[in-house]
Amino acid sequence: MADIIKYRRRGAMFVNNLTAAYNHAMSPLCEEVHLKVHQLNMLQFLEENPETNTAKDICRCLWMKPGLVSMSVDELVEMGYLVRESVSGDRRKVRLTLTEKAKKLTGRILQMQSEFIDRAKQGLTDQEKDQLEGFFDVIFDNIDQMSR
Repeated sequence: MADIIKYRRRGAMFVNNLTAAYNHAMSPLCEEVHLKVHQLNMLQFLEENPETNTAKDICRCLWMKPGLVSMSVDELVEMGYLVRESVSGDRRKVRLTLTEKAKKLTGRILQMQSEFIDRAKQGLTDQEKDQLEGFFDVIFDNIDQMSR
């Protein structure tokens, strides 16, 4: 039982610290383009997952609340980063497509995310980085199996 409490506390601290550090790292770009971090994440998600391109997909995959996604999509459309497209055969479904303006920005987002990860892994040897990636692969696979 003590292990569960220890892992829960350490896990919560890790997630909170990771989120705070990531938000801080992304804040210069957010200020420059007048977007919030979660909006940058939405754009990057759509760039990396073009087949997963609805607001419902964003909610499910990025664990975001529907109201926040809806408001953010409205803002991103208004600012020229997204276009809404109706899906033929299902008028209730709306596909979200990145504009050229968004595609120019996603390269910068990816670069900043890569720099963030590099800084987080600073001080690890190449072998330790490989081990870390292997640990995460096993843990993610285990969690995926448990969620079925």
